[in-house]
Amino acid sequence: MLDDVGGLSGFADFLETVYESEDKRERDEARTWAKSLGWSEKKIAAKRIL
Repeated sequence: MLDDVGGLSGFADFLETVYESEDKRERDEARTWAKSLGWSEKKIAAKRIL
């Protein structure tokens, strides 16, 4: 998933979109796409990401 969004900075942008975007359509599309790659909405502690 990390490589599919443009590395670490892209992943940070992705997380901002799925958790904080005010645009419901953008948020839903990003979540649907990510789930198709096996992503889960479960939040993970920052220490465990890297």
